[in-house]
Amino acid sequence: MRYATHFIFLFTAFWFYGCYGSVILDTEWVRQPLGSLSQKPNLKWEEKFNEPFKDVFPINDSMALVFTHRSTAFILNSLSGKQEGSKWHPNLRKFSNVKIHTTENGFVFTSRKGELVGFYDLYLGKQRWKRTEKGLIGSGLAIMNDSQVVIATRNKVKFLSVDSGDLITEWKYRQGILSLQHDGKFLFVIQDNGILQALEIDKLIWEADLGLTHESKIVNAWDSRLGVVNNESLVFLNKGNGEIIDEINWEPIADVFLMPDQDNIILVSKNGNMVSVSQTTGEKTEFDLPDYSLVKHAPIYSRNLCIIPFADGTLTGIYIKNGSLEWQIETGSGSPRDTLSQVSPAPSGIPQILFKKKVIRAASFTGVVSFAGLAWYFQSKAAQHFDNYIHSGDPNEMSSEWNRTQELDKMSGWMVVLSQVCSQILILTYVEHE
Repeated sequence: MRYATHFIFLFTAFWFYGCYGSVILDTEWVRQPLGSLSQKPNLKWEEKFNEPFKDVFPINDSMALVFTHRSTAFILNSLSGKQEGSKWHPNLRKFSNVKIHTTENGFVFTSRKGELVGFYDLYLGKQRWKRTEKGLIGSGLAIMNDSQVVIATRNKVKFLSVDSGDLITEWKYRQGILSLQHDGKFLFVIQDNGILQALEIDKLIWEADLGLTHESKIVNAWDSRLGVVNNESLVFLNKGNGEIIDEINWEPIADVFLMPDQDNIILVSKNGNMVSVSQTTGEKTEFDLPDYSLVKHAPIYSRNLCIIPFADGTLTGIYIKNGSLEWQIETGSGSPRDTLSQVSPAPSGIPQILFKKKVIRAASFTGVVSFAGLAWYFQSKAAQHFDNYIHSGDPNEMSSEWNRTQELDKMSGWMVVLSQVCSQILILTYVEHE
């Protein structure tokens, strides 16, 4: 019974260590056609998981790939909130950039820390291939087509085979590479010197000096024109030759949407302001919106509705023809707060746990396991001395064995108390406070 008690406690400590965090999807707006969301969305489903989610990548209209903070991956049915198939455990610390490749039923990933690029097969639940690449950049991954993957290091753009990861060809750069983006048959590269290049696998199509920076982005919304956001400007280029067609100047731009009429453009600023611009007349229509602070993630647009996620946790549905507020949802704080110490926001938007808290968690977990192990050890020794006490016929030896049994029982009890204290400290480091 003594052994069973401590084994149960040890199991409970491990269970508490693994059971924190939950994910609640308030709406199904990511999956259903956004044009049907003119009314405020209702809660569709709610599921709790014993591991906090790290990243979610849509695969199709009903499936998503989920990474947790415990290096667990699984397929989530986004219509029901249920897990599909079994879990697997890749080393997610190596994944820094992921692109879903639906045709091959897998995804390509890069890791700047691990200096590698690879392809993960969702059917097999393991890597199909990987290769070492030094100097990978954060936005240096694209899927060119069904047979080619493109990666970028600081000084090279490489075309790889989807099937094997073998190098097909590469482009070398004297200037450093800031970002890489794919659009149709072209690959666009932004360099340190502000130059934008358009590439095909075997040739340079054109290049334009636009004074771009690491915050510049490519807007893929037009068949023949390329939109480039550069701080407060939206520049339109001819995709075929790189010539500047038009330019719109406004506030610092976070996102750009093209209306179905192919004329009006919706601009969303980093401060949450919105404006509609006619490409034909140049007329600008400012939207009168509530102030919810900064825009946290890229807005979602379909038909006449734009959904904007703000940093304070508010989701807003905006009717973009006149800028009216259709509905809003309070989802809580934009980022969970870390206990015991202040959260340092990471560039990805995921809270970065500070080193002090990591040390506290590691020490607490070590204490839970170590003190529980010592409790079991002292209890087993006490049982041996108690057995000697029972079978000994010598009064002096019996007295000595009994005293030793009591001492070891007390020591075992104190170890249990210390293990429980460490367990409580560990649990508290995962509790979120408002």
